[in-house]
Amino acid sequence: MGTQALAQGPWQVIRLHPPGMYDSQAAAAAGAFQGGVVSDNAGYTFPALWNGSAGSYVNMLPPGGPYQIGNIYGMSGNKQVGTVVSTLTADAALWSGTPESFVSLSPRDSRYAGAEARGISGNQQVGLAAFKITGGAVEHACVWNGTAESFVDLHPAVAKYSIAYATDGNFQSGYVWLLSNRGHAAFWNGSASSFVDLNPSWADGSRVYGAGGGAQVGLAGAFGHGLRATVWRGTAASAIDVTPIGASTAQLNGTNGTFHVGNAVFAGSGEAGIWLGDSPDSFVNLHSVLGSGWSSGSTAYALSVHDGLIDVVGSAAPVGGRAEAILWRAHVPSPASAGTLCCGLLVTAHRRRR
Repeated sequence: MGTQALAQGPWQVIRLHPPGMYDSQAAAAAGAFQGGVVSDNAGYTFPALWNGSAGSYVNMLPPGGPYQIGNIYGMSGNKQVGTVVSTLTADAALWSGTPESFVSLSPRDSRYAGAEARGISGNQQVGLAAFKITGGAVEHACVWNGTAESFVDLHPAVAKYSIAYATDGNFQSGYVWLLSNRGHAAFWNGSASSFVDLNPSWADGSRVYGAGGGAQVGLAGAFGHGLRATVWRGTAASAIDVTPIGASTAQLNGTNGTFHVGNAVFAGSGEAGIWLGDSPDSFVNLHSVLGSGWSSGSTAYALSVHDGLIDVVGSAAPVGGRAEAILWRAHVPSPASAGTLCCGLLVTAHRRRR
């Protein structure tokens, strides 16, 4: 099979956008399911769950309650996390596949005004809680283990505010804004005192957005070189810049430890992609798989490997249209052909860029 067929043929593009809705975005994936957000024409946003097609869309807003809008940010197994919002507050949300399964994770502590759950792995969830201060509130990174009562505030004393975006089930990662007015990627092991600053020595700022399989992924602002797609393995010294050759900037949003997804900007066009390893030349451009009729600008947020398939989810906008939730799907190659697939994809990606 030729390299062009390998690059184009394995990737199926599935539009998850429900008919009649205003716009949508897929931000999470687990098994054969996808999660994200859908907006209606009145401007209301709903937490969305799909099973591989636009027609499978389920509005996960809890029934019969005060919540009016919401979002799904993360998924693991049969569980989803996100936020639901009423006229009074925003609550961190945990579901188990149905709207009726909703559980609020918001801390039962009057010092906090509300919360968001941003990531999940196994029975661990992470996010942020709004810690009350005079005249308002500030974001504190936090972790749960399935209940509101398990809430732990991860906010370190060296920071003004903090957010945990991801967990691998054991360690938490995200971002802190330091008292020194620097934003640095952050790593925790279940407590505020365990905070580790992941900012690389070559960067003036950084964030982690995804974690899995022993890796943390996100971006770092290299001195004089813009935002760089970055992979960590638990320490600042482990940071690797994987920005594709020819890209002005890039960032990673999700990982399973082997593959990473995000987007890279080429000549002003942000383009979704998957990295097949921890190197710049492992980038495969998924925006090009969309074909004609799509505007410049797409992003990949998460991935799932299941049942012999690789799923990558994100969003893209048709020309003259609005953002739509997108699922890119390919067959996982057998071990004997994996090297051939990777080489074919990478060679074709380089040829397109020249």
